[in-house]
Amino acid sequence: MSADAGQPDMRFTTRIIATVGLSTLLLTSLYWLVGWHYVEEAEEAYLGSMLEFIGSRADLVLQGQLPATALELVPGLRIHENEASLPRAWAEYRSPGSYHLPGDGWLLRRPVPGASGSYTVYLPAVPELTEPAGSEQVEALLVVGGVMLFTLGAMGLTLLLVWKQTRPVRQLMQVVQQVDPAAPRLAPLDRQDEIGELSRQFAALLQRTEGFMQREQNFTRFASHELRSPLMAARSAVDLLQEMTAPEVPRLQLRALKRLEGALARMEQLVDSFLWLSREQAGQRQNVGHRELGSILQQLQLLHPELEARLVQEVADELCWSVHPFVLSVMLDTLLQNALQHGEGDVHLCATAQALEVTNSVPLSSVARSNGNQHFGYGLPIIEQLSEKAGADFSHNCEAGWFKARICFAQPSE
Repeated sequence: MSADAGQPDMRFTTRIIATVGLSTLLLTSLYWLVGWHYVEEAEEAYLGSMLEFIGSRADLVLQGQLPATALELVPGLRIHENEASLPRAWAEYRSPGSYHLPGDGWLLRRPVPGASGSYTVYLPAVPELTEPAGSEQVEALLVVGGVMLFTLGAMGLTLLLVWKQTRPVRQLMQVVQQVDPAAPRLAPLDRQDEIGELSRQFAALLQRTEGFMQREQNFTRFASHELRSPLMAARSAVDLLQEMTAPEVPRLQLRALKRLEGALARMEQLVDSFLWLSREQAGQRQNVGHRELGSILQQLQLLHPELEARLVQEVADELCWSVHPFVLSVMLDTLLQNALQHGEGDVHLCATAQALEVTNSVPLSSVARSNGNQHFGYGLPIIEQLSEKAGADFSHNCEAGWFKARICFAQPSE
Protein backbone atom coordinates (compact mmCIF):
# COMPACT_ATOMS: atom_id res chain seq x y z
CA MET A 1 0.00 0.00 0.00
CA SER A 2 1.47 3.36 -1.02
CA ALA A 3 2.05 6.17 1.45
CA ASP A 4 -0.52 8.42 -0.17
CA ALA A 5 -3.16 5.72 -0.66
CA GLY A 6 -5.35 7.28 2.01
CA GLN A 7 -5.19 10.75 0.50
CA PRO A 8 -8.26 11.82 -1.55
CA ASP A 9 -7.90 12.57 -5.24
CA MET A 10 -7.50 16.35 -5.63
CA ARG A 11 -8.50 16.59 -9.27
CA PHE A 12 -11.70 18.51 -8.43
CA THR A 13 -9.76 21.22 -6.59
CA THR A 14 -7.20 21.24 -9.40
CA ARG A 15 -9.94 21.79 -11.96
CA ILE A 16 -11.35 24.73 -9.99
CA ILE A 17 -7.92 26.39 -9.73
CA ALA A 18 -7.14 25.73 -13.39
CA THR A 19 -10.53 27.06 -14.46
CA VAL A 20 -10.11 30.30 -12.53
CA GLY A 21 -6.55 30.88 -13.76
CA LEU A 22 -7.04 29.93 -17.40
CA SER A 23 -10.32 31.82 -17.82
CA THR A 24 -8.80 34.98 -16.37
CA LEU A 25 -5.65 34.65 -18.50
CA LEU A 26 -7.60 33.89 -21.66
CA LEU A 27 -10.05 36.74 -21.32
CA THR A 28 -7.39 39.29 -20.37
CA SER A 29 -5.03 38.22 -23.17
CA LEU A 30 -7.84 38.35 -25.73
CA TYR A 31 -8.78 41.83 -24.61
CA TRP A 32 -5.24 43.22 -24.89
CA LEU A 33 -4.71 41.55 -28.27
CA VAL A 34 -7.88 43.02 -29.74
CA GLY A 35 -7.27 46.42 -28.10
CA TRP A 36 -3.72 46.86 -29.32
CA HIS A 37 -4.69 45.65 -32.79
CA TYR A 38 -7.36 48.33 -32.89
CA VAL A 39 -4.88 51.02 -31.79
CA GLU A 40 -2.33 49.94 -34.39
CA GLU A 41 -4.93 50.00 -37.16
CA ALA A 42 -6.06 53.46 -36.10
CA GLU A 43 -2.47 54.79 -36.14
CA GLU A 44 -1.74 53.23 -39.53
CA ALA A 45 -4.90 54.69 -41.03
CA TYR A 46 -4.05 58.10 -39.60
CA LEU A 47 -0.48 57.90 -40.91
CA GLY A 48 -1.69 56.95 -44.41
CA SER A 49 -4.11 59.86 -44.53
CA MET A 50 -1.42 62.32 -43.33
CA LEU A 51 1.11 61.12 -45.92
CA GLU A 52 -1.49 61.40 -48.68
CA PHE A 53 -2.38 64.91 -47.52
CA ILE A 54 1.29 66.01 -47.54
CA GLY A 55 1.82 64.42 -50.96
CA SER A 56 -1.17 66.25 -52.45
CA ARG A 57 0.13 69.53 -51.00
CA ALA A 58 3.56 68.85 -52.56
CA ASP A 59 1.89 68.28 -55.95
CA LEU A 60 0.19 71.66 -55.71
CA VAL A 61 3.49 73.35 -54.80
CA LEU A 62 5.25 71.82 -57.83
CA GLN A 63 2.39 72.99 -60.08
CA GLY A 64 2.75 76.49 -58.69
CA GLN A 65 -0.72 76.53 -57.22
CA LEU A 66 0.64 76.84 -53.67
CA PRO A 67 3.71 78.65 -52.37
CA ALA A 68 6.59 76.62 -51.02
CA THR A 69 5.79 77.90 -47.55
CA ALA A 70 2.68 75.69 -47.58
CA LEU A 71 4.92 72.71 -46.79
CA GLU A 72 6.54 74.33 -43.77
CA LEU A 73 3.85 72.74 -41.57
CA VAL A 74 6.23 69.76 -41.27
CA PRO A 75 9.66 70.82 -39.98
CA GLY A 76 12.55 69.31 -41.96
CA LEU A 77 10.46 68.37 -45.02
CA ARG A 78 12.52 68.35 -48.24
CA ILE A 79 11.51 67.89 -51.90
CA HIS A 80 13.95 66.27 -54.35
CA GLU A 81 12.79 67.02 -57.88
CA ASN A 82 15.49 64.90 -59.57
CA GLU A 83 17.18 61.68 -58.62
CA ALA A 84 20.64 63.18 -58.73
CA SER A 85 20.02 64.94 -55.46
CA LEU A 86 18.92 61.75 -53.66
CA PRO A 87 21.28 60.09 -51.22
CA ARG A 88 22.77 56.83 -52.45
CA ALA A 89 20.97 54.88 -49.67
CA TRP A 90 17.60 55.86 -51.18
CA ALA A 91 18.40 54.51 -54.62
CA GLU A 92 16.27 51.38 -53.99
CA TYR A 93 13.10 53.44 -53.47
CA ARG A 94 12.29 54.25 -57.12
CA SER A 95 8.70 53.03 -57.51
CA PRO A 96 5.89 55.42 -56.60
CA GLY A 97 4.60 54.91 -53.06
CA SER A 98 5.43 55.62 -49.41
CA TYR A 99 8.40 54.04 -47.63
CA HIS A 100 9.43 53.94 -44.01
CA LEU A 101 13.16 54.51 -43.75
CA PRO A 102 15.22 52.11 -41.60
CA GLY A 103 16.15 54.99 -39.37
CA ASP A 104 13.55 57.66 -38.81
CA GLY A 105 11.32 59.26 -41.37
CA TRP A 106 9.40 58.45 -44.55
CA LEU A 107 9.90 58.81 -48.28
CA LEU A 108 7.12 59.67 -50.70
CA ARG A 109 7.78 58.79 -54.38
CA ARG A 110 5.17 60.53 -56.47
CA PRO A 111 4.78 61.19 -60.23
CA VAL A 112 5.44 64.78 -61.31
CA PRO A 113 2.08 66.44 -62.04
CA GLY A 114 1.61 67.07 -65.75
CA ALA A 115 5.03 65.68 -66.75
CA SER A 116 6.99 62.48 -66.95
CA GLY A 117 9.22 61.25 -64.18
CA SER A 118 8.82 61.35 -60.42
CA TYR A 119 9.98 63.35 -57.49
CA THR A 120 10.73 62.45 -53.85
CA VAL A 121 9.50 63.99 -50.62
CA TYR A 122 11.43 63.32 -47.44
CA LEU A 123 9.50 63.53 -44.16
CA PRO A 124 11.42 63.39 -40.89
CA ALA A 125 10.01 61.46 -37.94
CA VAL A 126 7.40 63.71 -36.38
CA PRO A 127 5.22 62.28 -33.57
CA GLU A 128 2.19 64.12 -34.89
CA LEU A 129 2.37 62.01 -38.05
CA THR A 130 2.26 58.64 -36.28
CA GLU A 131 -0.03 59.34 -33.34
CA PRO A 132 -3.49 60.83 -33.75
CA ALA A 133 -4.55 63.70 -31.56
CA GLY A 134 -6.65 61.41 -29.32
CA SER A 135 -4.20 58.51 -29.30
CA GLU A 136 -3.21 59.00 -25.67
CA GLN A 137 -6.84 59.18 -24.63
CA VAL A 138 -7.58 55.97 -26.53
CA GLU A 139 -4.67 54.20 -24.86
CA ALA A 140 -5.77 55.45 -21.44
CA LEU A 141 -9.30 54.26 -22.17
CA LEU A 142 -7.87 50.92 -23.22
CA VAL A 143 -6.04 50.57 -19.92
CA VAL A 144 -9.13 51.52 -17.89
CA GLY A 145 -11.23 49.14 -19.93
CA GLY A 146 -8.71 46.40 -19.31
CA VAL A 147 -8.95 46.94 -15.57
CA MET A 148 -12.75 46.92 -15.70
CA LEU A 149 -12.77 43.82 -17.85
CA PHE A 150 -10.35 42.09 -15.53
CA THR A 151 -12.42 42.89 -12.45
CA LEU A 152 -15.89 42.39 -13.91
CA GLY A 153 -15.71 40.38 -17.11
CA ALA A 154 -13.09 37.94 -15.93
CA MET A 155 -14.92 37.60 -12.63
CA GLY A 156 -18.21 36.91 -14.40
CA LEU A 157 -16.68 34.32 -16.72
CA THR A 158 -14.85 32.72 -13.84
CA LEU A 159 -18.01 32.52 -11.73
CA LEU A 160 -19.88 30.94 -14.62
CA LEU A 161 -17.20 28.32 -15.12
CA VAL A 162 -16.91 27.69 -11.37
CA TRP A 163 -20.72 27.31 -11.18
CA LYS A 164 -20.51 24.57 -13.78
CA GLN A 165 -17.52 22.96 -12.10
CA THR A 166 -19.25 22.91 -8.69
CA ARG A 167 -22.31 21.11 -10.03
CA PRO A 168 -21.20 17.86 -8.27
CA VAL A 169 -21.26 19.70 -4.93
CA ARG A 170 -24.89 20.69 -5.51
CA GLN A 171 -25.72 17.16 -6.56
CA LEU A 172 -24.22 15.83 -3.33
CA MET A 173 -26.18 18.42 -1.34
CA GLN A 174 -29.45 17.29 -2.95
CA VAL A 175 -28.64 13.65 -2.27
CA VAL A 176 -27.91 14.40 1.40
CA GLN A 177 -31.14 16.41 1.73
CA GLN A 178 -33.14 13.43 0.46
CA VAL A 179 -31.79 11.06 3.12
CA ASP A 180 -34.61 9.65 5.26
CA PRO A 181 -33.73 9.87 9.00
CA ALA A 182 -35.71 6.69 9.64
CA ALA A 183 -33.61 4.79 7.08
CA PRO A 184 -30.36 6.77 6.62
CA ARG A 185 -28.92 5.51 3.36
CA LEU A 186 -27.03 7.35 0.64
CA ALA A 187 -25.90 6.20 -2.79
CA PRO A 188 -22.34 7.51 -3.34
CA LEU A 189 -21.61 9.54 -6.45
CA ASP A 190 -19.71 7.69 -9.16
CA ARG A 191 -16.73 10.05 -9.17
CA GLN A 192 -13.02 9.63 -8.46
CA ASP A 193 -12.33 13.11 -7.05
CA GLU A 194 -12.85 14.75 -3.66
CA ILE A 195 -16.63 14.98 -4.12
CA GLY A 196 -16.88 11.28 -4.84
CA GLU A 197 -14.72 10.50 -1.82
CA LEU A 198 -16.85 12.80 0.34
CA SER A 199 -20.05 11.08 -0.81
CA ARG A 200 -18.54 7.68 0.01
CA GLN A 201 -17.59 8.91 3.47
CA PHE A 202 -21.16 10.18 3.99
CA ALA A 203 -22.55 6.84 2.84
CA ALA A 204 -20.27 4.94 5.24
CA LEU A 205 -21.20 7.23 8.13
CA LEU A 206 -24.93 6.82 7.46
CA GLN A 207 -24.48 3.07 7.24
CA ARG A 208 -22.80 3.01 10.66
CA THR A 209 -25.50 5.30 12.05
CA GLU A 210 -28.24 3.04 10.72
CA GLY A 211 -26.56 0.04 12.29
CA PHE A 212 -26.29 1.82 15.63
CA MET A 213 -29.97 2.84 15.51
CA GLN A 214 -30.98 -0.71 14.61
CA ARG A 215 -28.96 -2.17 17.48
CA GLU A 216 -30.44 0.37 19.91
CA GLN A 217 -33.99 -0.40 18.79
CA ASN A 218 -33.36 -4.13 18.97
CA PHE A 219 -31.89 -3.85 22.46
CA THR A 220 -34.83 -1.78 23.71
CA ARG A 221 -37.36 -4.11 22.14
CA PHE A 222 -35.68 -7.33 23.26
CA ALA A 223 -34.95 -6.06 26.79
CA SER A 224 -38.55 -4.90 27.19
CA HIS A 225 -39.89 -8.24 26.00
CA GLU A 226 -37.54 -10.15 28.28
CA LEU A 227 -38.61 -8.04 31.27
CA ARG A 228 -42.26 -8.91 30.78
CA SER A 229 -41.82 -12.48 32.02
CA PRO A 230 -40.25 -11.67 35.42
CA LEU A 231 -42.69 -8.80 35.86
CA MET A 232 -45.62 -11.12 35.27
CA ALA A 233 -44.16 -13.56 37.80
CA ALA A 234 -43.68 -10.76 40.34
CA ARG A 235 -47.24 -9.50 39.68
CA SER A 236 -48.64 -13.00 40.26
CA ALA A 237 -46.68 -13.32 43.49
CA VAL A 238 -47.92 -9.96 44.74
CA ASP A 239 -51.54 -10.86 43.92
CA LEU A 240 -51.11 -14.17 45.72
CA LEU A 241 -49.66 -12.45 48.78
CA GLN A 242 -52.59 -10.05 48.85
CA GLU A 243 -55.04 -12.95 48.81
CA MET A 244 -53.12 -14.75 51.58
CA THR A 245 -52.87 -11.66 53.77
CA ALA A 246 -54.85 -12.07 56.97
CA PRO A 247 -56.53 -9.13 58.73
CA GLU A 248 -54.13 -9.41 61.63
CA VAL A 249 -51.07 -8.86 59.42
CA PRO A 250 -49.08 -5.88 60.75
CA ARG A 251 -49.64 -2.56 59.03
CA LEU A 252 -45.94 -2.36 58.17
CA GLN A 253 -46.14 -5.48 56.03
CA LEU A 254 -49.31 -4.24 54.35
CA ARG A 255 -47.59 -0.96 53.58
CA ALA A 256 -44.56 -2.75 52.12
CA LEU A 257 -46.87 -4.94 50.02
CA LYS A 258 -48.69 -1.87 48.73
CA ARG A 259 -45.43 -0.15 47.81
CA LEU A 260 -44.31 -3.32 46.02
CA GLU A 261 -47.56 -3.33 44.06
CA GLY A 262 -47.09 0.32 43.06
CA ALA A 263 -43.50 -0.29 41.99
CA LEU A 264 -44.56 -3.23 39.84
CA ALA A 265 -47.24 -1.11 38.19
CA ARG A 266 -44.74 1.57 37.31
CA MET A 267 -42.24 -1.00 36.03
CA GLU A 268 -44.91 -2.48 33.76
CA GLN A 269 -45.72 1.01 32.54
CA LEU A 270 -42.03 1.68 31.91
CA VAL A 271 -41.65 -1.52 29.86
CA ASP A 272 -44.71 -0.67 27.79
CA SER A 273 -43.32 2.83 27.19
CA PHE A 274 -40.01 1.46 25.97
CA LEU A 275 -41.80 -0.96 23.68
CA TRP A 276 -43.89 1.85 22.25
CA LEU A 277 -40.81 4.03 21.69
CA SER A 278 -38.94 1.19 19.99
CA ARG A 279 -41.55 0.93 17.26
CA GLU A 280 -40.55 2.43 13.93
CA GLN A 281 -44.02 3.92 13.53
CA ALA A 282 -45.93 5.57 16.32
CA GLY A 283 -49.11 3.79 15.30
CA GLN A 284 -52.51 5.22 14.59
CA ARG A 285 -53.41 8.13 16.85
CA GLN A 286 -56.61 8.28 18.82
CA ASN A 287 -58.61 11.21 20.07
CA VAL A 288 -58.72 11.75 23.81
CA GLY A 289 -61.73 13.59 25.13
CA HIS A 290 -63.25 14.55 28.45
CA ARG A 291 -64.29 10.96 29.28
CA GLU A 292 -60.90 9.39 28.49
CA LEU A 293 -59.06 12.02 30.56
CA GLY A 294 -61.37 11.41 33.51
CA SER A 295 -60.80 7.66 33.31
CA ILE A 296 -57.03 8.16 33.28
CA LEU A 297 -57.17 10.48 36.30
CA GLN A 298 -59.28 7.94 38.21
CA GLN A 299 -56.72 5.21 37.57
CA LEU A 300 -53.89 7.50 38.68
CA GLN A 301 -55.72 8.40 41.87
CA LEU A 302 -55.98 4.71 42.68
CA LEU A 303 -52.22 4.38 42.23
CA HIS A 304 -51.52 7.62 44.15
CA PRO A 305 -54.16 8.06 46.87
CA GLU A 306 -52.49 11.32 47.88
CA LEU A 307 -53.82 12.92 44.69
CA GLU A 308 -57.36 12.84 45.98
CA ALA A 309 -56.55 15.54 48.54
CA ARG A 310 -53.97 17.57 46.60
CA LEU A 311 -55.15 17.52 42.96
CA VAL A 312 -57.02 20.62 41.80
CA GLN A 313 -58.57 20.08 38.37
CA GLU A 314 -59.66 22.65 35.81
CA VAL A 315 -60.89 20.78 32.75
CA ALA A 316 -62.57 22.39 29.76
CA ASP A 317 -66.01 21.16 28.71
CA GLU A 318 -64.81 19.98 25.30
CA LEU A 319 -61.51 18.20 24.79
CA CYS A 320 -60.20 16.54 21.64
CA TRP A 321 -56.50 15.71 21.82
CA SER A 322 -54.84 13.70 19.07
CA VAL A 323 -52.79 11.32 21.23
CA HIS A 324 -52.88 7.68 22.24
CA PRO A 325 -54.52 7.23 25.70
CA PHE A 326 -51.67 4.99 26.86
CA VAL A 327 -49.08 7.63 25.97
CA LEU A 328 -51.11 10.31 27.75
CA SER A 329 -51.41 8.14 30.86
CA VAL A 330 -47.63 7.61 31.00
CA MET A 331 -46.87 11.32 30.61
CA LEU A 332 -49.54 12.40 33.07
CA ASP A 333 -48.50 9.76 35.62
CA THR A 334 -44.90 10.95 35.48
CA LEU A 335 -45.84 14.63 35.86
CA LEU A 336 -48.17 13.97 38.80
CA GLN A 337 -45.62 11.68 40.45
CA ASN A 338 -43.04 14.48 40.15
CA ALA A 339 -45.44 16.97 41.72
CA LEU A 340 -46.21 14.64 44.64
CA GLN A 341 -42.58 13.69 45.19
CA HIS A 342 -40.86 17.07 44.85
CA GLY A 343 -43.64 19.60 45.30
CA GLU A 344 -45.70 20.81 48.17
CA GLY A 345 -49.27 21.96 48.53
CA ASP A 346 -51.86 21.52 45.79
CA VAL A 347 -51.14 20.18 42.34
CA HIS A 348 -52.98 22.18 39.68
CA LEU A 349 -54.04 20.41 36.52
CA CYS A 350 -55.45 22.58 33.72
CA ALA A 351 -56.81 20.92 30.55
CA THR A 352 -57.81 23.12 27.62
CA ALA A 353 -58.86 22.30 24.09
CA GLN A 354 -55.23 22.31 22.91
CA ALA A 355 -52.94 21.74 25.89
CA LEU A 356 -52.43 20.14 29.28
CA GLU A 357 -50.66 21.98 32.10
CA VAL A 358 -49.49 20.67 35.47
CA THR A 359 -48.31 23.26 37.99
CA ASN A 360 -47.08 22.83 41.55
CA SER A 361 -45.08 24.72 44.14
CA VAL A 362 -41.52 23.45 44.56
CA PRO A 363 -39.18 24.39 47.42
CA LEU A 364 -35.86 25.71 46.18
CA SER A 365 -33.97 23.11 48.19
CA SER A 366 -35.97 20.32 46.57
CA VAL A 367 -35.32 21.71 43.10
CA ALA A 368 -31.59 21.87 43.71
CA ARG A 369 -31.52 18.36 45.18
CA SER A 370 -33.64 16.59 42.59
CA ASN A 371 -32.35 18.50 39.52
CA GLY A 372 -35.34 17.27 37.53
CA ASN A 373 -34.49 13.55 37.80
CA GLN A 374 -37.21 11.02 38.49
CA HIS A 375 -37.35 7.64 40.15
CA PHE A 376 -37.15 4.39 38.17
CA GLY A 377 -34.84 6.01 35.62
CA TYR A 378 -37.29 7.97 33.48
CA GLY A 379 -38.86 11.39 33.88
CA LEU A 380 -38.80 14.54 31.84
CA PRO A 381 -36.52 13.08 29.11
CA ILE A 382 -38.90 10.17 28.51
CA ILE A 383 -41.82 12.61 28.34
CA GLU A 384 -39.96 14.62 25.70
CA GLN A 385 -39.39 11.49 23.62
CA LEU A 386 -42.98 10.32 24.01
CA SER A 387 -44.28 13.78 23.07
CA GLU A 388 -42.03 13.99 20.01
CA LYS A 389 -43.13 10.61 18.72
CA ALA A 390 -46.78 11.37 19.47
CA GLY A 391 -46.60 14.65 17.57
CA ALA A 392 -47.00 16.81 20.70
CA ASP A 393 -44.90 19.72 21.98
CA PHE A 394 -43.57 19.42 25.56
CA SER A 395 -42.10 22.31 27.53
CA HIS A 396 -41.37 22.99 31.18
CA ASN A 397 -39.88 25.70 33.37
CA CYS A 398 -39.35 26.50 37.01
CA GLU A 399 -39.60 30.12 38.13
CA ALA A 400 -40.13 31.74 41.51
CA GLY A 401 -40.64 28.38 43.21
CA TRP A 402 -43.30 27.18 40.75
CA PHE A 403 -42.76 24.30 38.36
CA LYS A 404 -44.94 24.25 35.24
CA ALA A 405 -45.08 21.53 32.61
CA ARG A 406 -47.10 22.02 29.40
CA ILE A 407 -47.99 19.57 26.63
CA CYS A 408 -49.51 20.98 23.44
CA PHE A 409 -51.26 18.29 21.42
CA ALA A 410 -51.71 18.10 17.67
CA GLN A 411 -55.16 18.92 16.36
CA PRO A 412 -57.21 15.94 15.14
CA SER A 413 -57.41 15.60 11.37
CA GLU A 414 -60.76 16.34 9.80
